Amino acid sequence: MKPNILYLLAATLILPLSASATADSLYPLRGETKSQIQKQYGEPQTIRGPVGDPPITRWIYNDFTVVFEYDRALDAFPRRPDLENRPSSSIPPRPDPSRGDTLNMPE
Repeated sequence: MKPNILYLLAATLILPLSASATADSLYPLRGETKSQIQKQYGEPQTIRGPVGDPPITRWIYNDFTVVFEYDRALDAFPRRPDLENRPSSSIPPRPDPSRGDTLNMPE
């Protein structure tokens, strides 16, 4: 009997989170169009891009950033101005296998 009670409690905790994501979400949802996001959240403070192929564009709002591929949102996440404004010299370079660099993955 206890495993059923625990399962019901877990379902109760999970369902409200997924249901709340569809209505009045803090951030735009994946798959929303630029026009849907602009209508709900207004004009972004800054637009960066498009860059690359497929074109990736970032819309930067006061509290969050939205990343687009073409016209659709890929992701939205809270802003971290402390990381955005750091000098590029403080960002470590990406590993390059052609130079013999490897990723040190924790075991």
